[in-house]
Amino acid sequence: MTNRLSNVLRRGYAREIAGMHNWNYTTCVRAHYNMKPYIADRKIMNLLEDGIVQHIFYTIENDRDDSDIYTNAKRVNHLHLLMQIPNSIDMDRDFRKDMAKSLGINKSAVAGIEPVRGVRNISQYITKDMGLQGSHHNYYSNSTIN
Repeated sequence: MTNRLSNVLRRGYAREIAGMHNWNYTTCVRAHYNMKPYIADRKIMNLLEDGIVQHIFYTIENDRDDSDIYTNAKRVNHLHLLMQIPNSIDMDRDFRKDMAKSLGINKSAVAGIEPVRGVRNISQYITKDMGLQGSHHNYYSNSTIN
């Protein structure tokens, strides 16, 4: 039995998140290890402390269990980030590198940073596994760390 939030609750939550800020970028972070919530929280707070983002909502989502009997691959998870970045990203500058450095992870673990097109759709996608085992979510703002 799963504890997934009902679609009505999840969509309402996503709608409220979408309206909180002028979310302008999104990305996915996929480290090579299973990230615990307290570790993810600390890494996300680094993005605020380093001035990379102003506001951020993120979720931890388990990867699909695609391990097979031959590789014995460990189950890992990934992060979905919804961000308000203070300035538009200068494509000539390597923003992913700055973000990875702040997170303390390899640049290859940060997927392409994409502009948000349809914040309600993105927030619904990011919250799709809320309530399931291994799911975690949090919100941080530059006003919450000062």
